[in-house]
Amino acid sequence: MKKFLKRTLKPKEFPFIVVEPGRKLLVLSITRKMLSSSLENVQFHHAVLDIFARHKVLVLRAYKQMFQESLEWVFFVDASKVEALEELLGSLKALKGVLSVEWIGPENNVIVDLLHFPMTSRGGVRMIIFSAETLSRVLTELYKAFGTGASFILYKLGFDYGQELSAHFKKMLAAVSGGIELPPKKVVESFLKYNVSSGWQVLEAFEVSTEGRIEATVRVRELWEALARKGLEMEEVNCDLFRGILAGFFTNLYGMKFKAVEVACAAKGAPYCEFRIIEQVKP
Repeated sequence: MKKFLKRTLKPKEFPFIVVEPGRKLLVLSITRKMLSSSLENVQFHHAVLDIFARHKVLVLRAYKQMFQESLEWVFFVDASKVEALEELLGSLKALKGVLSVEWIGPENNVIVDLLHFPMTSRGGVRMIIFSAETLSRVLTELYKAFGTGASFILYKLGFDYGQELSAHFKKMLAAVSGGIELPPKKVVESFLKYNVSSGWQVLEAFEVSTEGRIEATVRVRELWEALARKGLEMEEVNCDLFRGILAGFFTNLYGMKFKAVEVACAAKGAPYCEFRIIEQVKP
């Protein structure tokens, strides 16, 4: 089974809201024409940072995103020492290739990004944010109210969602590979790695066997769904949503029915959650 490098992972803070006591905060969005070379990219970065340095702007958070014909840089900055805000904005607008400069603020101590909506991932799929604790409480109440009935509902929801995810990942990865579909194992691995980045779990090990019937093993740590079941005295209940997602993902990916079984669970004292995904052979 392929094991993934164990390392200390850093938390990732999304800059939807920035809280910095004692600072005057500003959100800056700079959109410019698509850059033609890496040299032009470096020159533009240097020009922006030079303007920030002259106006005593301290960058707190930043990210860049690409559109079809333009690039956008978004900066969350401390503008406490900026003496001439209009001059700062004018200098940014005057940079070569800049199409627009938008801003929110300045605000004291707390600022929210109101320049962007909706939030997207995976090439434009709309996302919303819930805390893992909130979702865990929702699942806990479902299990308390419906018992094993909640397991069936969550598995079915996960299965349908897993099929949608598989279709999306196949299409997305083929689009960046010249229209050539990647091997199924590579698609699954990309999906599981994406789940790490999106906060679902830490991937510890993964393997697919195609000798005879297709079987796979997925081992993860810190699966948020397991949090919902710690303390629940329901031995027959598993991480049913994620279990369903895996079964649905493999079913769509290989074009045949799969089921997923959880053979170890962190909610029941194991050091990880481990799932077996098994092709269901017709009798």
